[in-house]
Amino acid sequence: MTLISRFKQELVDSISIKQNVNLIRKHDKNLDNGGDFSFPSLENNRVWSSSCDASEVVNKSKNFSSMKVDKIVKDGKCCQVFVDRNLALKSFFNGKCRRKHSGTFEVQNLEDPLKSDLTSERVKLLAQILENCLILVGVPLSTHFTLGTSKRKDSLETHDVTKHLQVGPVLGPDGKKFVRVVQEYKSQVLSHIEALDQERNDPQESEEVRLARLDTLVSAQVLFDLVSTSPASATTISSTTGSSCATFVLYNSARISQIIYSFHASVDQGIYPDLPPYPDWSLLDQSEEWEIFFVYILPYPDILEDAVNNLKLHRITIHLIGLSNCLSRYYSRVKILRDPLPKLIPVMHTRIGFLKEVQKIIRSSLDILGLQDLNKM
Repeated sequence: MTLISRFKQELVDSISIKQNVNLIRKHDKNLDNGGDFSFPSLENNRVWSSSCDASEVVNKSKNFSSMKVDKIVKDGKCCQVFVDRNLALKSFFNGKCRRKHSGTFEVQNLEDPLKSDLTSERVKLLAQILENCLILVGVPLSTHFTLGTSKRKDSLETHDVTKHLQVGPVLGPDGKKFVRVVQEYKSQVLSHIEALDQERNDPQESEEVRLARLDTLVSAQVLFDLVSTSPASATTISSTTGSSCATFVLYNSARISQIIYSFHASVDQGIYPDLPPYPDWSLLDQSEEWEIFFVYILPYPDILEDAVNNLKLHRITIHLIGLSNCLSRYYSRVKILRDPLPKLIPVMHTRIGFLKEVQKIIRSSLDILGLQDLNKM
């Protein structure tokens, strides 16, 4: 059970016995004012089977094994829950790794491997993403997964569970099935990305390095275009190939790498002291830092569980795009590397440690998607 799942269960149990955890809603925005979670008013007798007040819930949370409640604020017909941020950060970063399920799995692509259309490529990519995700997360039982464009569902007696994912087609701007082959579409994407790349590339770099970067960006953008919508639904390809969400994700990843590299280079030069064994996570006091943690780092195990259990594989790319948007806002307001003054070193150390945790999430996601990271752009 993930940290969020455990907290929701402990919270609902502290209010009333045998209530559904779906009554607890996790928030993704306006966290400073709207709280981190919410649930129906404690005065609603049709929802809660026993009476309980907010102060009692806050007090009970001191014994939670997940996170603690800082305060509960009544807002109309619901209660807003603010968790203790310092304890949540410390609990997560200093806690143990999530246990992997011990079952076995098999992923089978039912499409013709010789087909080169974009719909077949979509099935192929989703099958690989699922397999990579399963390697990381595992399944509790012996499970056979099948993917294809038809409703066909194979069952093997050697497996406890069989799951089939019927993948939706790739459509063009006219709403009809997109007939272009993969290589033709990649050429179209390359033309668009080359124009964007000219704004950022280093004039001194070799042609080999430039082409390798472009190949990485094209592969990433094609994948994002094909798998960023629900696998069971159709996905529509733009006629202009104007999307650059994958480039944005990789750019932000490269930015993190450059900041971390610059920090360690300064440590080697004696400008900064090296990172302490345990950063002071309470120094992460910016609203964007809490948003990055609460919305994107903390729920990452839940994203992977959902991808495996409910085959919502598109959530991985959506998660990366949202994280990159949040990071971009963070960079524009918060300076990470500061002057080497004693009073500034502790918060800089904590922020570097924080970015390393963010980097783990991004690299883990890219590995699952089968994509390469970029050290610089």
